[in-house]
Amino acid sequence: MRKQSRLERIEKLEQNLSDKTRAQQVALAVTPAVPAGERPIRPITIDSNDVIMGFADIAQDARQPGGARVAAWNIIAEIFLLKAKSIKDIRNFHGWTTDELKDYAVDGIIPERFRLLLGPSGLLEETATLRGDKHGGRPI
Repeated sequence: MRKQSRLERIEKLEQNLSDKTRAQQVALAVTPAVPAGERPIRPITIDSNDVIMGFADIAQDARQPGGARVAAWNIIAEIFLLKAKSIKDIRNFHGWTTDELKDYAVDGIIPERFRLLLGPSGLLEETATLRGDKHGGRPI
């Protein structure tokens, strides 16, 4: 069997590549050789925004099963700290809506839905506020 010249190997490679799609060509060109039995190290090409938007896409897609949509909304709620699991969480503003946070920053009044749990001043006694009351009026 005759040893192939470098030019013949390149021509054979070009022929093989021409049979593949452009995306496959790029992937083959940039994928380093990996020894058998080892997993290649891949660069991370997504960030937290992609993760959140992926869940948002599932949550809002009427073609998805209901269970998948509910699960996606629950994960989004956890990411945005909308699920308070304790009074301490509520004192740390977990579970508050954007409007409640804005209103509290302006007038210092605890939202009605939390008053029974915290009392009229329960939040102010144990944590800093959005207005910076525990910091001499300075924003935190």
